[in-house]
Amino acid sequence: VAACTGVSVSTERAPNADFAARKTYAWVPNPQDGGKLDASIAGQRIHPEVDQALRAHGFMPASDQPPDMLVDYRVILQERTELTGGPGWGGIQTYNYTSGTFILMLENPKDGYVLWRGIAEGTVPSLAGATGEDSKIPMAVQEMFAKFAYKQKVIEEMALVAENIHDKFQLSLRLTQEGESSRKPAQQDALIE
Repeated sequence: VAACTGVSVSTERAPNADFAARKTYAWVPNPQDGGKLDASIAGQRIHPEVDQALRAHGFMPASDQPPDMLVDYRVILQERTELTGGPGWGGIQTYNYTSGTFILMLENPKDGYVLWRGIAEGTVPSLAGATGEDSKIPMAVQEMFAKFAYKQKVIEEMALVAENIHDKFQLSLRLTQEGESSRKPAQQDALIE
């Protein structure tokens, strides 16, 4: 979104958003493009970055079945003018720039409610900088997903660890019970004598 200056990134998760049951996603088609996926230069930069981030969090593109969540985004560019200085030696000077905002949303496909949203804002030195080689879109997506705070793979690994601990506990318990039952006859024999 921004090329020269920094990008500020914030994220927000809906209070009832449950990502544990969600494993697949699909991109929202662009209604202005006849229902096709966004083929703009921005779309060509954004889609692979977001795909990579979602895969890193354990989500996969939906193939033949309906997706568990939809991915949508907006890029907003605004021309701005800032006045600096004041009366005196330098006078008032104007600075023209483009402000860019990139909004990424993960939505519930059943009702369209936003489950999670990331917003990146910054200054773009030119319209080409918004999506060109000097685009900060990759960095913005990485920062957004660094704050995502959900990893399907981590939860699955935690479940495997819990299952493994449970199995070892059960084995220990069984061996302890077998050991106690084998000691009882020896102790009973000692008491009889």
